[in-house]
Amino acid sequence: SSGDSFSRINFQKRNLRLFQTPYLNERGETYIIQIGSSQRPVIELLENRQKLIVFSIPVILILTSFVGLFLSNKILQPVNEIAQTAQKITYEDLSERIQLEDVDEEMRTLVESFNNMIGRLDNSFKHIAEFSSQVAHELKTPIAILRGEIELSLRKERSKEEYKRVLNVGL
Repeated sequence: SSGDSFSRINFQKRNLRLFQTPYLNERGETYIIQIGSSQRPVIELLENRQKLIVFSIPVILILTSFVGLFLSNKILQPVNEIAQTAQKITYEDLSERIQLEDVDEEMRTLVESFNNMIGRLDNSFKHIAEFSSQVAHELKTPIAILRGEIELSLRKERSKEEYKRVLNVGL
């Protein structure tokens, strides 16, 4: 009813939770009924729960840290293997490739892309070496002719016009 109320009181050095409600009997007399209950069991229960929480949080944090460290190492292992293989690859030897065994789908895409990139780099270096070889071959003949003419002209004293003619041979 509307007159119900709760309160806390200290009775004989004990904390009590007090409930009171008015009661109207058949003769119209109003009585107040009060019921008191000790709060000690509730307080002890809450204190025990608080201790449990305070001591369990650090244990849970430590355990989850170790689990997180283990999982992150497990997840990053393929990335570390890719990085180690990448460290071995140099421009002198582009034959090294990352193995696809025991690699999950996400890492497989990364590994295939990396291996394809190394293949393209290998082809590029081969083209550059081939081009350099062809350029060197093409330059050898004119340089050899020019060198021979210069060596011949230096064997004896010549006129200025004769030296100019020898130097213009290569042009």
